[in-house]
Amino acid sequence: MLLELLLRPYVVFFAFPAFLCYLHHRTRPHEDLPPDIPWVGRKKQWFATARAHIREWTQALEMLAEGYEKHTKHDLAFATPTGGFRPEIILPPSTGLPFLNAQDDSVLSADVAQSKMLELRYLTPSLLHTGLVPLYQIRISLTRALTNLAPPMHAVLSAELHRQWSGSESEGGPAPSSSSDSRAINGQEQEWKPVIVYKTLERVFATSAAHVFYGPRLGSSTEFVEAVRRAAHVLVFNGAFIRFVVPRMVKPIIGPLAALLYRRAQKKIERFLVPEIEARLEKLKLGNQDKVSVDQEHKGDDDLLQWMIESAFQSGNPTDLDPSIISARLGLISFAALHTTSMTATHALFDLAASPASKSFLAELRAEADAVLGTPECSVSAAGTFNHGSGAESVQEARASSTERLFTRAGLARLAKLDSALRESMRVSGLGGRGMMREVMAPKGLVLPDGRWVPRGVWVGMPIQPVHEDEELYANAKRFEAFRFVREPRTTGADVGSSACGALDERSGDAERYQMAGDDDQSMPYLRRKNLSMVTTTPSFLAFAHGKHACPGRFFAAQQLKLVLAEIVRKYDIHPLDERPPNQTLGDFSAPSMEATIFIRPRQL
Repeated sequence: MLLELLLRPYVVFFAFPAFLCYLHHRTRPHEDLPPDIPWVGRKKQWFATARAHIREWTQALEMLAEGYEKHTKHDLAFATPTGGFRPEIILPPSTGLPFLNAQDDSVLSADVAQSKMLELRYLTPSLLHTGLVPLYQIRISLTRALTNLAPPMHAVLSAELHRQWSGSESEGGPAPSSSSDSRAINGQEQEWKPVIVYKTLERVFATSAAHVFYGPRLGSSTEFVEAVRRAAHVLVFNGAFIRFVVPRMVKPIIGPLAALLYRRAQKKIERFLVPEIEARLEKLKLGNQDKVSVDQEHKGDDDLLQWMIESAFQSGNPTDLDPSIISARLGLISFAALHTTSMTATHALFDLAASPASKSFLAELRAEADAVLGTPECSVSAAGTFNHGSGAESVQEARASSTERLFTRAGLARLAKLDSALRESMRVSGLGGRGMMREVMAPKGLVLPDGRWVPRGVWVGMPIQPVHEDEELYANAKRFEAFRFVREPRTTGADVGSSACGALDERSGDAERYQMAGDDDQSMPYLRRKNLSMVTTTPSFLAFAHGKHACPGRFFAAQQLKLVLAEIVRKYDIHPLDERPPNQTLGDFSAPSMEATIFIRPRQL
């Protein structure tokens, strides 16, 4: 009788997936945490832990909020289930942040956690023992170059934004109720038109990043930029499939097969990139033989690819000189830069357009951008800025005869309201509910700040969204207030002068030096006296993490975001949204809608 019951179709239909989930759950390492660590989201029921992991896919943020109130506010750690069937320990920021930053990477490893998060052992196995990304070139070389890069980045972003927002992607959605309100520009009526925000901005940022990472020769190739963009998409979906769907016991079989799609996408990039790398390496070898300075020989190539090649050439490490290794590392950097930046910009536009004070916010941002860009000391003419790289056919040169003004980095530093709006959007519309994950590497495990022990292999991290929504840290914490972080009076309009622009740029540079050094105790008193810019990490703002492993590319990301948002508010009217498009959530991850539109209208400048 029992066998007959178990073989009924509906029982098999439900029981077989449940059995697979159970196997998936039981074959995960370190599932059984010490019993003195409290869980959230786990109920008293059969297969309680496995079912909690499954519920986390749809209830992650609620679970984190529960743990934050019950445990974090009492300076205690707690365990949360995850959709990957691997529990994670969430530490309270008050004691957890100093603890995480004090540990050596041999005790708590961010790299190992990030590698496993993306399943890079299957997607990029060649990088596991050679280093994932060149942190020095990102943290130091790229950040130092941002001053020279600001005007050409502005030109590229401006040209690509115009192309995207006047092209085929600007389709779909009903016209707003005030669509009859049109404006004449150069004798032509300009009406409201819809644009798909994420899809268009993703291509804008992909083009800009390609110019900076690979140089204008490759960055100006639509086919190459599209190959990089598609590879980034494949990396996300392949990694998620292997991590969340494939049971651990069959990952060694399924993982390499699933990774074939990403390797195929990388091969398309290498068709363009490997010849470029080989040509640059050959030039370096010839320059070295002729005792010509590398800097003089290649001063025309000023991009991340060149910095990586020069560093590898000077080190003499044959692995670092392998074109496929260089290509794979740049692929990971492009992925990180593209998706997070595009989502952050989309979130910000939705937050601004859906705010009850939308018109006021946008008007103030526009006035600020116009005032700064109209100040000679804070901007440059487009005609004099196109010496970045040697791509004669680049987008930048196509705009070199333009009479437009382009932001300098000093000018961008004066956009205090725009910077605040972006920081506020990252606070209320963050991408992850938890973060700063580290894997315990110490063979004997680790004792947490509250005295509890956890075994090797466990992940520990920080609550992100609960901190950002804490009413004790932020008044009206769940409300988007664009200018929440503007703390010092700013001169605007005609009062913006060269001394003000230069002084602000100097202060911004000081703040960056503190933040790049990662010395939190020394930097905090200084930062409390200054505006909290979007790149400034604090224990109450963790969008870029905090401490020695804070996002090294955040200065580049901030420059891209400020340039494109300033360009949008200056050149386009944005129709207010009746309601904000709902986010797409999975677990603790919250992405903006990929298909939602806003209505725009070109402005007369």
